[in-house]
Amino acid sequence: MTWNDLDPTYRHLAELHLTPKQLRALKLSEGGLGYRLIAEDMGCSFTTARYHVREARQKMRRLIEEAA
Repeated sequence: MTWNDLDPTYRHLAELHLTPKQLRALKLSEGGLGYRLIAEDMGCSFTTARYHVREARQKMRRLIEEAA
């Protein structure tokens, strides 16, 4: 699945509420990249890449729950 395949509402919420790093990490993750490749792309450590993806997903879960 790619970023463009996701629900437009989900993408819009992400673009409004995530930090630029969280958004980039989430886009790469949704595109199928693992933490190592995300880290390489973003110029950060594996741990930092994992942190950005986790924080983005947690924030998105909260936003979706609030919208429901």
